[in-house]
Amino acid sequence: MTTRIDEGWMREFFAYALSRTDNRADAEELASEIILRCLEAEAGRDDIRDPEHFFRGIARNTANSFFRRRSVPAPEDVFSNIPSNEPQPDEIAASREDAAEVRRTLASLSGLYRDVLVDHYYRGQSVREIARRRELSPDMVKYYLRAGRAKMKESIMNPIPSTNTFAPTPFELNGSFIDLNHINPWKLTERKLPCQILLAAYEKPKSAEQISAELATPAVYIEEEIALLADAGLLVSPAKNKYRANLHILPADDFAAVTARIRELYRDYLPDYYELFRRFLPRMRVSGLFREDEDEARFRWFFASEAGEFDERIYERIASANCPRILSDGSRGFVFAAESEPLPWGFGTTPRTCPEGTVHPVDVYCRRQPAGLSAQSYFYEKKNCTALFKILRGEEPDPETAADLIAKNFAKRIDGGLAVNVAVRTEAWNALVAEAKEILSERLAAPSAAILEEVRTVTKHTIPPQLAEYAEGFTLTWCAMLAGCLFTETLYDDGFLSYDPSVPYLTYLTEN
Repeated sequence: MTTRIDEGWMREFFAYALSRTDNRADAEELASEIILRCLEAEAGRDDIRDPEHFFRGIARNTANSFFRRRSVPAPEDVFSNIPSNEPQPDEIAASREDAAEVRRTLASLSGLYRDVLVDHYYRGQSVREIARRRELSPDMVKYYLRAGRAKMKESIMNPIPSTNTFAPTPFELNGSFIDLNHINPWKLTERKLPCQILLAAYEKPKSAEQISAELATPAVYIEEEIALLADAGLLVSPAKNKYRANLHILPADDFAAVTARIRELYRDYLPDYYELFRRFLPRMRVSGLFREDEDEARFRWFFASEAGEFDERIYERIASANCPRILSDGSRGFVFAAESEPLPWGFGTTPRTCPEGTVHPVDVYCRRQPAGLSAQSYFYEKKNCTALFKILRGEEPDPETAADLIAKNFAKRIDGGLAVNVAVRTEAWNALVAEAKEILSERLAAPSAAILEEVRTVTKHTIPPQLAEYAEGFTLTWCAMLAGCLFTETLYDDGFLSYDPSVPYLTYLTEN
């Protein structure tokens, strides 16, 4: 938006204000208000016939309002002999979009800048009234008025364009935790605005006002979202009233390059992988993982989830000491995101322990299929965990729980007896997987090392400074997550894996 209010007009308005007030501070306040009203009145107008009469008329009316608010008789007006047939500013603002423009600009200010301006210009409160109500000194109120008007003028005359305003950047959040966390970062980022705030505050700390301008969203809403993200630990405040994202975000171009490299790796690798699976399948059937006559599809899923996606020897470098306490509840782990749409496959697991052992409920998320029952949520209740171990020992849980386990497909009737319908990890299975991993890791070593180095370089150059010491942990976690999701995608697209959301493919038990 262009404006006719140049330095000459500003000097004239200040001289006019000095002629009608008793001190410089009041003159500055009145002159700033006149400038604001002139900007508001002319916004978007191209039909001002006589700018001199138009702006001086606004100055006269603004001064009269200024003294009415203070209950002070208006001094003689040096502009009173200048007639004007232009409509009053309030009438103009009420009928055009310029009033909405000014209100949007006002809404982009944060905290006391916005509140003090609203109190003064929209609620008609004096500096002393605002100072008393806001528990500020009169000088501080005047500061916020002056600074707030300056910020508004800068915003109106130099609007900040941002692609995010009309095309929000894609954003997908991931997490890997060693400790049980009580904060759900995925819930906080279900909506677009928190995601855009994290992106806006990623490369350097920014104030709510700066983020508001960049996202073209009122600061009052930005402040609410910042409070939620900061309470969760996803934002930190390295400087007063400024915030920075507290996670690693992989830029769109780097994300696309890394995923393309991993997909390319799998295209040449599948024949070797399938041959090894066929060779190990007879041993899988007698390992105790499932019944020997179980559908081969279950063995395929379990083998694919545990061996052959990457040179897994590199994962041994991830130690609990290398995990930041990244969420505000103190849980250790990694929270990381990408400027991308969600990957086709995802996984989630939260182990549940009971006296008999541990249930490892694993949820498989397929973006192309409707969501199934959440095993993690179901086994949050300890009675369901205990019932599953009772069935494993050949005992019958109470009829209601047994029926529910069958209905949810975690148990089934075989030859009149009740059996678990999830995997049971055994020493034989663990030994088999370790042997397969060793063979496949040799085949994957060179390409995995190249991909790892690529992700390491990107992470080191893009991670926020407060997380720099954990860059290696983020690197390894990125590789593990991307390799797992993209390997599943490759095997599914090639027909090796089939998917039914009602089948608990990867949920398993470990006995004490």
